[in-house]
Amino acid sequence: KTELKQSLEKIEKVINDACGLFEQMNLPNKSNASKPANSRGAVTTARPPSVVIGRDKDCDTIVAMLHDKEDAQPDTNRAHCRYSIIGIHGIGGSGKSTLSQLVCAHEEKDGHFNFVMWVHVSQDFSVDTIFRQMSEAATRTPCPQFNNLDALQTNLEKILHGKRFLLLLDDVWYNNRDVRQYEKRQQILSPLNAGGTGSKILATSRTKDALIALGAAEQRCIPMPVLDEDVFLKLFKHYAFHNVCVAADDRVRLKDIATQIARKLKGSPLVAKIVGEQ
Repeated sequence: KTELKQSLEKIEKVINDACGLFEQMNLPNKSNASKPANSRGAVTTARPPSVVIGRDKDCDTIVAMLHDKEDAQPDTNRAHCRYSIIGIHGIGGSGKSTLSQLVCAHEEKDGHFNFVMWVHVSQDFSVDTIFRQMSEAATRTPCPQFNNLDALQTNLEKILHGKRFLLLLDDVWYNNRDVRQYEKRQQILSPLNAGGTGSKILATSRTKDALIALGAAEQRCIPMPVLDEDVFLKLFKHYAFHNVCVAADDRVRLKDIATQIARKLKGSPLVAKIVGEQ
């Protein structure tokens, strides 16, 4: 397609903008760590994209950790806790949510957990909203319209009582100077001990510190795996050539252009999608 050919030739002009976006998604350095950052990601759900490339092995690794009988025991540093926490950390756009969506889709079919709940936390969250989302995710029915936080918590505890659950907390933030945020984070964890032993929380965050502050042991904080160069190129080509017919001669040349562009995108799946769809 001539249109695609022209589009790919113009992609070079947007790479700097895309890479600028990538830089914006990097974590704040020590000099500006005290300044509040904005949660840029859209609200996520448990449903994975229709096509996910290069994450099957990573998904299997997380699932094995969730099912590990040794890990099914409560954390020794969290007395009387019936659940344990596993965390995935990495910069924005690195694919944490997508990997977690694959895990949740697997667990929905597997039946290892009685409930699989997905909650998008973000930087600015309300405890009552999180409780409602947990209740609705567990029961697949609307949460009763309680106007009292204690009633919401009691209702959630009844739902979770004795049940082995998997709770995905997506996009958890951390600011060691924000006492209120810490208190709210502890509040959303408080009803979870009503669940059965072997329950799990799988949390995603841009920083390992946020996961540790949530209660994850350091050895259970997993850096988001970087896609191999060949797999990343395959991902970029999927977005660049999806549902488009190209003459054989043009395809060879356009693939060379795509290879050169992919090398400049620093391995970010989100940036690959943005640039590939130009």
